[in-house]
Amino acid sequence: MDLSAVSTDQMKEQIGVLLKGHVISAPIFDPGMRLYRARKMTSLPTSLAEIGAPPPSKVKSDQRCNRAGESLFYCSAARNAPFFEVHGQTGDHLVLSEWRTTAKMTVNHIGYTRPTFERLRSTRSAPSWGPPRPAPLVSDRTRTIDELFSSFFAVDVQGGQEHLYKATIALTEKFIPEPSVEGAFRFDGLMYPTIPMNGNCENFALKLEFVERAVAFVKAEYLVIRQIEGMQMKFDILDFANSICDGKLG
Repeated sequence: MDLSAVSTDQMKEQIGVLLKGHVISAPIFDPGMRLYRARKMTSLPTSLAEIGAPPPSKVKSDQRCNRAGESLFYCSAARNAPFFEVHGQTGDHLVLSEWRTTAKMTVNHIGYTRPTFERLRSTRSAPSWGPPRPAPLVSDRTRTIDELFSSFFAVDVQGGQEHLYKATIALTEKFIPEPSVEGAFRFDGLMYPTIPMNGNCENFALKLEFVERAVAFVKAEYLVIRQIEGMQMKFDILDFANSICDGKLG
């Protein structure tokens, strides 16, 4: 399909056909998991709203997992991953925020196949998020579909390529459907490997209802990037906040 010509809903229809009978094991993470976000900003923010997920009205274009006019809480499981997710460059000022889950988090996942991790040149093997299944029980059809879906997510979308988000949005909406969908399981979000960091840690796109209920702010650091060498980055912390009062950072 030509992603520049089809709609997201057309993609969803085709994906729905492939998902019939497709089995996925969803991981459940215990409370206390640390999550990290980064935003390019010229000064330390004053309110929690500035560093959390934007309100839907502020989302003017499609993103990896959500359409324009919708919002998700994007974060990573490793402290250094968000720098690369926002394509940080030497001299950039960013706010790195840290968060902690206060309840169990159930997520669906996509992108964890051996060929995908080989293409990403990851230094780790593709994690298995469910009970091991003997090779004879994993059909060629399942492997082919998993790899197809993974290939959509294993793309670092650049400016001018936003039409590629039609596939990732369609997959997200099928993998973490709204509870209003008859028979749908209630997922808290979607997990996928980091692309700029070669698949070496996890990214999450979490539903706002879960974030409001079970994700607590820990701290925010205002910093400037001094040096980048491959996957290594040096930065100076200029200011920080580690408390909240009436939505204000302190």
